[in-house]
Amino acid sequence: MNTQPHLSDKYTRTEGTVLLTGVQALVRLPIDQARQDLAANRRTGTFISGYPGSPLGVLDNALAAAKAELEPYGIVHQPGIN
Repeated sequence: MNTQPHLSDKYTRTEGTVLLTGVQALVRLPIDQARQDLAANRRTGTFISGYPGSPLGVLDNALAAAKAELEPYGIVHQPGIN
């Protein structure tokens, strides 16, 4: 097993070091929470919405790009309507 951190591990790696930007950390946060909930036998879901023109509008883009990683955990991202 390769223990060196890679950029592609940003949402999937569960042990060791993960290389993230601040926005990627915000995307990973609900994934980590969902993993904890599953480990505790809790059935939860997460709904994330935001205003695309806001200072954190780049977060909407990152969430959309991570859709495949979010869906297995019941995490839904729906951008707000301007």
